Amino acid sequence: KESLRIVNKQGAAVQMDLQPAQTKLNWAIRKQRAAGVPVRIVYLKAGQVMVSSGTAAQNFHFTPFMPGRHCLAVADSEDHSKLVFRYYKDFQQNYQPFTAGIPGAAITLPELENDRDDTLKWANGSFIRCVTGANVHAGRSQPWQALQISEFGFMPQGQIFLDGTLPRVPNLPETLVVV
Repeated sequence: KESLRIVNKQGAAVQMDLQPAQTKLNWAIRKQRAAGVPVRIVYLKAGQVMVSSGTAAQNFHFTPFMPGRHCLAVADSEDHSKLVFRYYKDFQQNYQPFTAGIPGAAITLPELENDRDDTLKWANGSFIRCVTGANVHAGRSQPWQALQISEFGFMPQGQIFLDGTLPRVPNLPETLVVV
């Protein structure tokens, strides 16, 4: 809430106040992390409840601040992939350093090296890449610590993509998969 801004439906960048579906997602992630297990969530949801942006916020919190973390965000279509990438770019561009109300304290983002096409890449080797599921091999290129699959039910070859990509996410507690 203190650090992330999101563009609302009126086009204004506003403080990211969690909506009910996003709160439910956060609770599920915290529960699995507290249990010391890899976070694996399949979220069956209604449309327009902001789970994609909530997942993007989780991944943005999880990825750039730790060196060498890789996040893949996949959507069913080119337009949806661009929308999801826009969430990440907006978080990057509008980020306010986290202070927890402590004067002089600030958690800042690492230096950004790339913010074009489909990738945000930071100087510490972490990156977030957004693609469509049309290329069923897009997730097989390397290990991922975070995976976001948005609108899986509308991906024509979703199961093939999932079968090739899920094994690239280590079965470790510090990993995150939300479908």
